[in-house]
Amino acid sequence: MPVLRSVALFAVAAVDGFRPTRSDVLGAVICLAGVEVIMYGPAADT
Repeated sequence: MPVLRSVALFAVAAVDGFRPTRSDVLGAVICLAGVEVIMYGPAADT
């Protein structure tokens, strides 16, 4: 769900002219970096 919020933040910025604050952008970057770690990190062998 956080990824969708990050994408939506930038979509609204492009369409509406809304300017995200630094903390908005930082939060989106942290969220997307976390998703990358989960998706591309090594899988546990069970």
